[in-house]
Amino acid sequence: MWLTLLCANFSIYSYAASLPPNAKDPLKTQAEVSFYGADHLLQKHILSNIVLVDVLPVPALTFNYSNEVSVRPGQSFSIPLALRNSGNTALSYKLALSGDLGDSVALVLDVNGNGSKDEGDIELDTRESFNLDYAAYDFLLLTGTVPSGSAAGLAYQVGVVAAVPGSDAIATANLTLNVSSGPQVQVLLEASDHILDLSN
Repeated sequence: MWLTLLCANFSIYSYAASLPPNAKDPLKTQAEVSFYGADHLLQKHILSNIVLVDVLPVPALTFNYSNEVSVRPGQSFSIPLALRNSGNTALSYKLALSGDLGDSVALVLDVNGNGSKDEGDIELDTRESFNLDYAAYDFLLLTGTVPSGSAAGLAYQVGVVAAVPGSDAIATANLTLNVSSGPQVQVLLEASDHILDLSN
């Protein structure tokens, strides 16, 4: 028996999303053919079998932050950084700090994500590893104090690195702290009615 197809549509349905597919979930793909037979009366549909494709885990990290920050001599600062798991699997990462300010800077976990250091925030030990779920964020703060003798126009460079051990997944944040003029001290002189006696 022969079937004459006068009109046919072919479609393929597969996973599509703004996020990378989770490595825990296989991709599902299925084809559909819609057509009218010679009688023109009834549209028919044929579905293929479902094909499952396993997704290999690919870890990746991305920083979101402001590259340049204005600071003043002697000022304590708290600079927000958002670390995103941009891969397709949960991962563990380690942090590292480098730059001009040495040990005077630290990284803090911004627990409530409000961009400022609060009582409940946790200072992170860069010797430890930290877990980050699929498509999740860790909100961090770079904290420290600008040296009080810093001259206006000076720029301090600070680098933050997040890396997944055993993989090529590395995210780097390079920040520039531009030192602006410190607050001006005003000295006010007022005339006095008192006479200073220097005769004795």
